[in-house]
Amino acid sequence: MSLEFVYSEKGKRKLIDSGHLFVKDAATEEKTFWKCDQYQNLVCRARLHTRHDKIVKRVGEHNHAGNAARVEVVKVVNQMKNDARETQDVPQRIITNSFISLSQAASGLMPNISILKKTIRNTRRLADRAPPNPNSLVDLVIPNDYQITHHDDQFLMFDSNDGWHRAFSELIGASHPTVWKFISSLKDEQALNEGKIEQYVAGANPPPSKKVYRDTAVRIKRIVQDYDNRDRMDYLRGLAHNFNFKAHLS
Repeated sequence: MSLEFVYSEKGKRKLIDSGHLFVKDAATEEKTFWKCDQYQNLVCRARLHTRHDKIVKRVGEHNHAGNAARVEVVKVVNQMKNDARETQDVPQRIITNSFISLSQAASGLMPNISILKKTIRNTRRLADRAPPNPNSLVDLVIPNDYQITHHDDQFLMFDSNDGWHRAFSELIGASHPTVWKFISSLKDEQALNEGKIEQYVAGANPPPSKKVYRDTAVRIKRIVQDYDNRDRMDYLRGLAHNFNFKAHLS
C-alpha cells in the first residue's frame, strides 16, 4: 500500500498512518525519517522510517490515541485549497461542498467559517503571485504561464507607436512595471486586440485615425497607384518620404 500525504498550513508534507500524522525529520539516499507531529505538544516519541514509498520500520509508541477526525479535517482543508486554486467558485460554495461529505466528528473540529474563507482568499492570492522581478537577464526565466495568451496560444507583441505606449501604460497602470506585470498586461492587450479584430471581421468600423495619419495614407496610396509610371528608385524614395523612423541612441 502506497503512502498517503497531506500538507500543513506552511505547505510541508505530512505522512498519514493509522490516524496519526508524521512530519519529516531527516533523510538519506536510502531512507526518510519521520516523527509524530505531536512531538512538541505531547512529547510523543513515535517515529517511522520509509523507503521507496513504503514504511520499513516503526520506532517507539505513540503516547496518545490516533485521531481519524483530525486527519479528515486536514484532508478536507487541503482539498479546499486545491479547489480555491483550480476553480472560480466563491468561498462559501467551496466551504459548503466540503462540509457535505464531512463526518460528524470532523465537522466539530473544522476551523471557523470566517477562518476558512480567509484561507481560501490567501490561497488564491498566493497562487496569483508573480515570480520575483529578475535582477538581470541571466536571472530572467519566463514561466510557461507568461509565454501564452489567455487562449493558450504563443504570443508576440509588436511595439508600434507612441499612442500604443500611452494606451498600454494605462492598461498596466504604471509607467515602469515589473517584468511579470508587463508580460501579464501584454497577454491582456493581446486578448483585447483579438476582440477588436473579431469586431472588424463582423463589420464594425475601426476608430478614426488622426488627420496626419489619414493624409499620409492618402499620399502612400497615390504613390502605389502610380507604380507603373515611376522608376523603382523614385517609387521607393516617394514612399520613404512618408515614413519617420526614430533613432534611439544609447
